[in-house]
Amino acid sequence: MQNIDKKGIDFSKVDKSLFENVTKKVTLNLFRCGTDQTNYHILEMLPCNIKEIMKDTNLTKMPANRRINELEKVGLLMRNRYEGKINPTKLTEIFLRTFQSMQQDILKELPNLL
Repeated sequence: MQNIDKKGIDFSKVDKSLFENVTKKVTLNLFRCGTDQTNYHILEMLPCNIKEIMKDTNLTKMPANRRINELEKVGLLMRNRYEGKINPTKLTEIFLRTFQSMQQDILKELPNLL
């Protein structure tokens, strides 16, 4: 059975370990980027625009754009440059839900760690 995506890639012919390795690297990069305190705050603000991010994070335009570009590159937000809107993606929702679930688990375990 073929497993062809919308770009025409037949994933049934891709070595499973290679696919898992790439997925692991992408996931770790996504978490590295998303767990930065300022980046995480930006994700919590979505949907918004660059001016709101600049005001709320006390960043000037260049550093704010760098962060937005980094988050966009890993798939954690989608930017419409013409309208100036910055929106969450499906990965944003999954990431925030996973992070919040981890926080709750850590909160439950914290007394045992102290």
